Amino acid sequence: MKYMAFAAMSCLLVACGGSSDDTTTDRTDLNATDLEARYNKLTPADLSDSPLKYATEAELETLLKNGIRLSLRQSWHGAAFLYGLGRGVDDGVMLESSGVENAQPATASDATSNYSTTNVQVNGVDEADHIKYDGKHLFVSTWPQSRGDYWQSEAEIRILATDPIAATATEVATIPVVQQGWGGLSEMYLVQSEQAEAASGLATVRSAVELMYFDMPSVNSEMGDEAAQASTAIWNGPVAMERGVEVSIYDVTDPANPNKAWQLVVDGNLLGSRKIGNTLYLISNYYPHLPFPSLAAAAAKQKLEKEAEVAAMTIAELTPNYRINDGEPQSLVPPEGCLISADNTEAEGYMQLHTVTVVDLAAQQVVDTLCLNTQVYGLYSSLENLYLGGTRYGERHWGDSYTVLHKISLTDGSADYQATGSVPGSLGWSAPSFRMDEYQDDLRIVTSAVDDQWQPEHRLFVLRDSDASGQLDVVGQLPSDARPDPIGKPGEDIYSVRFQGDRGYIVTFQRTDPLYVLDLADPADPRIAGALELPGFSTYLHPIGDNYMFGFGQDADEAGRASGLKVSLFDVGNPAEPAVVNELTFGGRHSYSEAQYDHRALTFLASGDDQLRIAVPMTLHSQDSQTDWYYEWLKTGLELFEINGLAGNDAELTHVGSVTAESNSTKQHPSFYGYDRSVIHDEALFYIHGPEVWSSLWQTPETATGPQ
Repeated sequence: MKYMAFAAMSCLLVACGGSSDDTTTDRTDLNATDLEARYNKLTPADLSDSPLKYATEAELETLLKNGIRLSLRQSWHGAAFLYGLGRGVDDGVMLESSGVENAQPATASDATSNYSTTNVQVNGVDEADHIKYDGKHLFVSTWPQSRGDYWQSEAEIRILATDPIAATATEVATIPVVQQGWGGLSEMYLVQSEQAEAASGLATVRSAVELMYFDMPSVNSEMGDEAAQASTAIWNGPVAMERGVEVSIYDVTDPANPNKAWQLVVDGNLLGSRKIGNTLYLISNYYPHLPFPSLAAAAAKQKLEKEAEVAAMTIAELTPNYRINDGEPQSLVPPEGCLISADNTEAEGYMQLHTVTVVDLAAQQVVDTLCLNTQVYGLYSSLENLYLGGTRYGERHWGDSYTVLHKISLTDGSADYQATGSVPGSLGWSAPSFRMDEYQDDLRIVTSAVDDQWQPEHRLFVLRDSDASGQLDVVGQLPSDARPDPIGKPGEDIYSVRFQGDRGYIVTFQRTDPLYVLDLADPADPRIAGALELPGFSTYLHPIGDNYMFGFGQDADEAGRASGLKVSLFDVGNPAEPAVVNELTFGGRHSYSEAQYDHRALTFLASGDDQLRIAVPMTLHSQDSQTDWYYEWLKTGLELFEINGLAGNDAELTHVGSVTAESNSTKQHPSFYGYDRSVIHDEALFYIHGPEVWSSLWQTPETATGPQ
């Protein structure tokens, strides 16, 4: 793990206290050679686990401008370096996740409503999705695409009134969503009303897309001005750049007559969002708008001109704003300023700002903001705390690969920085959002790296914000000296992770699927309680009370090759001896489901204390047993399951039917990918495939009506 020592350094490329030091660039006698030598002394701000501090305006300005200069330096040297994407390290992505202390997924014994909602990682922290349901109306956001026999040129939000007794959905209104450079609309939340059963508002979140063209010189920086100017430039555009995040609130108290009530536009790119109650936490990152359209500068004159423009930029020009209802810009930087790593030096640069914007959706106002100038590429949220961070890969060995996390408390509609910590390894490629969980004020995290033989290894760490030092400390880990047994067999990667209270569940896979049950009751001494081996692997795990676990993933043959989709029910009542209750497989090797990579595609609803209903979208293919390459698409639809017997010790998983949206009897391939969702309301079922809706009763899905 890398810990950077703080050291005072002489100012580079910035004027310091009126000094006449010749390292500054606000001089008229600089030439391109001197300028480039000074640029070469800059270093990208590395990912650090030092506690954050509030920067002075001068410190922040230095970091941002030096980040721009590092991007210019890359471009001058002929690297294919995109505007605004300059990073000092090979950064990984921490995908979005949410966790809640003591919270568990809804089960047959703790249902609080008679209809399903978005399947989130834990209760209490809502996640955006492109469909939402309030028990009376279904809200479906659509992209420009074919609908029926015509081409829809603009995105829209469909509002459909549902009748759960008759199992019907009828469109009552649409909300046109004008794009004009904005990205597609796929993020929605409901705004709850204390006085009404149904939602009072619908909040949408989307990013704007601006096409930016730029050149890269086809000559090196040592050529003369005339040769450089006469050279043929290489066109690397257009590049889609995210330049704004829009939050719109629509009044849907009368769903047949919706109207736009409020709009917030935040400078930057959407990283993610979460909603707790009616409070929205919007996380975005921002690259300064540069005064020149291209980073390329082969000629000496161009280099000096660009540096002069960078040096002249003010802090207001370097930082993001927000606007409400097209009003005057207001700074996203709070009065106390932006947070930076305490060990940043004046020779370092980082041109991104990351902001947390706290919005009261019911009151329609921004109530707080938080600003960070440090590497952030994802989020994890509990009811009490938000964690922002990223991964430094290096060579991906345990010695130089690490993940840094910043803890931010969420209390009374505010976002306040608390502590920073790090652990070796990265969050990996498979379901990284589920590798984190907060429980009883401890953060549990599972990371991966490779050993000296480039074989994957996996470790679990427990971190605690234990004092006022501003540091998240590791208080327990697995494997450990006392418990050296590895998580996974040699060569196995992690395919899914799930936490529930004082237990953890990890699926690793290479040719068979070991399901590990972890005992986390003692945070200082986590241990492997038991393991189960079976063919295939689960990419998603869903705890059902304390005794059962639902798994979804793929079956596999003896060589470890996927051979169809698989749903499983595990008995985990005795953590030392987890067992398979039963499992069902569907389709051939190339079958797939949105639920393999997006947990929001699965639907769960408890029906009494004894039964859990589950809906899973699937696209099924057959597989020629004589070849590995030939396969035929069969159908795309929604498969329905029940787990009965949960009140006793004899639970069983059964397949109860399916809704087919498209099949090879009428088409050569499915029309939509990645959009499938469903809602269960009492005995009614609503299946959303692309922008279209099918409706049926739960017991008779084969007679579904649609598309609507």
